[in-house]
Amino acid sequence: FGRKRMSLDFTGNQFTLESLTGGGLEANEDYITELNVSHNKLTTLDGIQRLFNLKRLYAARNMLTSVAIDNYRVKEVDLSRNKLDTFPKLSLPNLITLNLSYNFITGGWDCLTESTKLQTLDLNHNRIAWQLNDFVTALWVLKPCKKLENINFEKNRVTRRPHYRAYLFTNFPRLKVIDLVPLSLQEKRYQRDPRAYDFTIPEELREGQGQEVEEKWEEEEEGEGELSGEKGKKTQEPELFVPKISALSQLLADCQGRPAKCVPAMKKLQAAVDRIVSSRIPRPIFD
Repeated sequence: FGRKRMSLDFTGNQFTLESLTGGGLEANEDYITELNVSHNKLTTLDGIQRLFNLKRLYAARNMLTSVAIDNYRVKEVDLSRNKLDTFPKLSLPNLITLNLSYNFITGGWDCLTESTKLQTLDLNHNRIAWQLNDFVTALWVLKPCKKLENINFEKNRVTRRPHYRAYLFTNFPRLKVIDLVPLSLQEKRYQRDPRAYDFTIPEELREGQGQEVEEKWEEEEEGEGELSGEKGKKTQEPELFVPKISALSQLLADCQGRPAKCVPAMKKLQAAVDRIVSSRIPRPIFD
């Protein structure tokens, strides 16, 4: 006989869940494959680990500040519009879609290295403001996600970094959409041949000349308010700067004692950044 499957939905007006205890979860935990607890008052997802057969979890619009999920079968997770200020601790090798939009996350997605089937990552409206060298390192961490097709960083300051889109589409060969905008024909050509792209930093964004640009960005963001709709505080951010080879040397040093493949990989990264610090002014390739 077939295995019993169950989908539970606690999104109606009659529900105001503050925890996952009760509500029929314990009695049916072996059969639940889909759980929707969006639009509640959850502050924790304690108990989610008992749902061994869970494949889809929707927990948007709650009051979650931290989340940890370890489940081999989960394919889709929606934790949007919560109060997360750190990346969730996820161990989800079969994850395909992850929505963390409208939170307060600043980065730290190392846990996604084992989610090699990930296709869609939505982090729009967060607080990711990596400087360029941190962005390059973060993308390197995400490299095992070779099936990534759709990524969204809208309304994060990292999107204003030089060659932001290019770093994404040259690192992920299957990427089709960035920030809800499909890749252009020109971007697809560079995606097939990343070495042809000119990663030179524009002169006005080089070290010591980025403060004026940063102030302009501050003015643009003033009045937008916090994610909840309230006017919020502006975050202070260092000046833009060109990545230094010394940072790469440190990365190479950190690889000592690790698997041998780490060193040649980091050498490739160093070669890429060598091109970044070129003194040539890039031709305009994006409208």
